Amino acid sequence: MIGMIPPLLRSLATSLLVFLFAASAQTKVLIDFGNDTTYRGVTTPGNWNCVAYGYVPALVDMTGTPTTMAWAPDALGGVDSFNSIAGPTSNPVTSDEIAAADAAIDKPSLGDLGAAQAAIDYYVSNNGVTTSGRFQLQGLQPGVAYRLTFYGTKQYVAAGNEETRYEVFGQGDYTEVLGSGILATGTVDGTGNPSATVSIEVTPAQSTVYVQWTGVNDPLAGYLNSMSIEAIPFTPVVGPAVLIDFGNNDSYSGVSQIGADSNGNFWNSVWNGAFYANLVDTTGTATAINFGFTTPGNTGSYNGPAGVTSNPLTLAEIDAVEIDSYLLGPLGGAKRGAIDFYVDSTFQIQGLDPNKTYQLAFFGSHKYNSNNVTRYTTYTDNTFTVPVSSVDLLVGVFGAHNQGQVAVLDNVSPQQNGIIYVGFAGADDAGSGYLNTMMVVEIPSSGTTFAQWSGGQDPTPELVGLYAFGGASSPEANDGSPSRSVLTATDLELSVIVRTDDPTLTITGENTTNLSTGPWLPDGVSYLVDPDQSGVPTGCERRLYQVARDTDVRKFLRLTAVLTPQI
Repeated sequence: MIGMIPPLLRSLATSLLVFLFAASAQTKVLIDFGNDTTYRGVTTPGNWNCVAYGYVPALVDMTGTPTTMAWAPDALGGVDSFNSIAGPTSNPVTSDEIAAADAAIDKPSLGDLGAAQAAIDYYVSNNGVTTSGRFQLQGLQPGVAYRLTFYGTKQYVAAGNEETRYEVFGQGDYTEVLGSGILATGTVDGTGNPSATVSIEVTPAQSTVYVQWTGVNDPLAGYLNSMSIEAIPFTPVVGPAVLIDFGNNDSYSGVSQIGADSNGNFWNSVWNGAFYANLVDTTGTATAINFGFTTPGNTGSYNGPAGVTSNPLTLAEIDAVEIDSYLLGPLGGAKRGAIDFYVDSTFQIQGLDPNKTYQLAFFGSHKYNSNNVTRYTTYTDNTFTVPVSSVDLLVGVFGAHNQGQVAVLDNVSPQQNGIIYVGFAGADDAGSGYLNTMMVVEIPSSGTTFAQWSGGQDPTPELVGLYAFGGASSPEANDGSPSRSVLTATDLELSVIVRTDDPTLTITGENTTNLSTGPWLPDGVSYLVDPDQSGVPTGCERRLYQVARDTDVRKFLRLTAVLTPQI
């Protein structure tokens, strides 16, 4: 049997808004559904949160550190361990039964969820009122991405009831789905699910999400044994990156980041009294990127990530900066970068390549705001009147400041003059906006396209041949290299530079013994990558195509290029 109690009301759904940005997410939070107080349940030793039917106000992470996350039941079904991964179990569960669970689970595949005591007991989706189990996760950081991973297992389920659906909702009425996943939790035989989990990634707009699980075909046959919660840090695209700190030693109540930060990255600390040419990238190498304010707003650090500050800043105030370095990724290594900010400003990022795209990442942080949301916008020109793209960021709520949330604009194209025009203010033109730090990252090209190479010309056979062979940078360029043919005692060889970074381009080697009638066939033709790639342009490769002469009196070798139209 499965132990049942009536579901709890949602009177425990108290808000943790005041601590909304305080959670440190450097480690996971693990939850075991069932404990020593539940029917045939087991408490997992170590830094697990073993829940029953009561509210848990401060979940601990894997290091045992309390977080601001809380767990609140909405509607829970029965909890049991019988015919879970261990098979039949007693009440209370015996050490031999726990050992059987330990032997049955695939610990390497389950990773942090691979604890026998957590795997052995489960909640079912049947709670006597609704046909799904439901609970809340409170105290999350709005706008931060989270990964929720679920594990469920049950032996001897009815055929057709092998799957459980897990869903995450943004509102307490369980209608706004943020993400969902299905896991094969049950088996009709005695194997159970020893290794499989399902993960759902969500970015909540509020500090609470609502989780539901149910059987896919039979709503009463859904199972949940354990789960983990982890915040996903900001990870920029791979490419040349430039970090900008808004405020420096010359700005009011500001400070410069000198040298590498705790992540080993170099910064550019700016203020409106200077134009900054050749910003350095994260390695400290000068780039062609320039920065300058167009209309600077106020600057300071008071009520930012350090709270109350003075002018000039003291070492104690800098040390008091509270940011989540893990969540901020490359933007999280410098307290001196995060402490100061500019308000309601416009600026230009110059010296960019108009043929490339960039990722812009913004970190704004401030307490006691007239508008809690800052909007970062790119514009067409230095009038800053025609917007191109924008993104919003929650910079703070009441006495809490943003510690780990980043706003990102992807695939931003500079204007033809190589400039991106950026402005920021309170969203919907209300209140003030804040910007502490930002990152500019060149997005690597996924490959050349014929349209880019030709400037939009139609793909005639002549142009496709010039595009595919020789490595010319454009139809008009004279920087291509001709092919070279070689006749050896055993082979006919053709050395040629071919384009390799366009997946729509197919190059084939063909041979024939009759130039007039063919047929031209790829049989017997192969190629080697030339070990000498000197002078070969990016996106191309020098190859040596070969075909054996055999006993043929004459033989011909050619290359064909086919450009597949993109639909």
